[in-house]
Amino acid sequence: MNWTRLIRQLFWGFGWLLLSFTITPFSRLRTRGRGNIPRKGPVLILANHTTLFDPVLVYWSALRRVHGVGSDHFFKVPILGPLMTWFSVIPFSKGDKDRAAMAEIAKRSKEGAAILIFPEGNRSWTGWFQPIKDSNGRLAKRLGCPVVCCRFDTGHLHWPRWARYPRLLPVHIEYLPPRSYTQDMSDAEVTADIVQQITIDPLAVPVPRWSWGWRLAWGLEDLLWACPQCFSPAGLELVKGDGDSITCPACEARWKVDLACRMNAVSGPATDMSVDAAWKGVLDHFGELPVADEARFAEEGLALSCETAEVARVERSTKEPPPLGQGRLLLYGDRLVFDCPEAPIEIPLASIRSAIMQLGDKLQLRLEGTTYQLTPMGQRKQMWLYFLRAHITRARKAEA
Repeated sequence: MNWTRLIRQLFWGFGWLLLSFTITPFSRLRTRGRGNIPRKGPVLILANHTTLFDPVLVYWSALRRVHGVGSDHFFKVPILGPLMTWFSVIPFSKGDKDRAAMAEIAKRSKEGAAILIFPEGNRSWTGWFQPIKDSNGRLAKRLGCPVVCCRFDTGHLHWPRWARYPRLLPVHIEYLPPRSYTQDMSDAEVTADIVQQITIDPLAVPVPRWSWGWRLAWGLEDLLWACPQCFSPAGLELVKGDGDSITCPACEARWKVDLACRMNAVSGPATDMSVDAAWKGVLDHFGELPVADEARFAEEGLALSCETAEVARVERSTKEPPPLGQGRLLLYGDRLVFDCPEAPIEIPLASIRSAIMQLGDKLQLRLEGTTYQLTPMGQRKQMWLYFLRAHITRARKAEA
């Protein structure tokens, strides 16, 4: 008898009962098409990723043990890490080509497991499906098992990724009929079909009846690192005493956020807009190659700076890496400089494999064999992530 498999099955049964009395009733889960999931045999479940509860809601609603794929960063969290192992989660190195994880996925699929993958890798900020790589189509063909697409229709309203608190409204899940992909289809064709299956229009999703929430603006100041009205990089601030309102200290525009994730103008030069439109407006304003000061970038090549920042080297053996020191963090067009007396660092942008945001709002840069964690003081990490990704892409193209 395979005792590991038996214990994991018992853990899944216990977890299913626990979810039945906790998160599932809290999320007021409504499921359609559950019968489309094969009861036995291998199956690949692909879902859009809109809320923190997505994995556990699929675990509960699938009515069979599901082997999810999650960031290896979660496995370092006390208590949660060991539990994820016993709940059959496969660790995946975020931002890397993790061949070990892919081999484990193939192994469990051959054993008849149901594999759950969120192709986007990260939760969507506003519900729109994010671009994915053709490797998802390649994996679906490689496994050769039925593919069931899972669509979260209201998850982005239940708990938006930027929000600090969930809203009390029902989560709707729809499982679509299983599909099979032949080897003569290209990876791009399979990926495009998957995207079509699980993409939703978040702006067309109505707020369900009997829904309410509180502190609806909390967290929005982290997403909108610049004002969507005047584009001041100082960003927005919460209005004291009103958890649903947010304001710009530069132009004094003020909005009130509602359950539909809309920013309703209250005063100043503010205009009505959705959170999605506000966020995209900020990104469009700063463009594909954002810089804080055009003149300084033209003269010195400096795109962004922070007077005080901490940098730490992430080690697999430590849960919270100690900082190497404090100093200025300077992003140039071709390199990132940490001006610190104790541990000065200069990193060519073309050598950075990925810039990612890990659990707990931790901004990390992954290089070959090394991972750094950046903490800019007094500035939004989302701003730094956006600037870094844009300039890393440009540096790679220039080197190529």
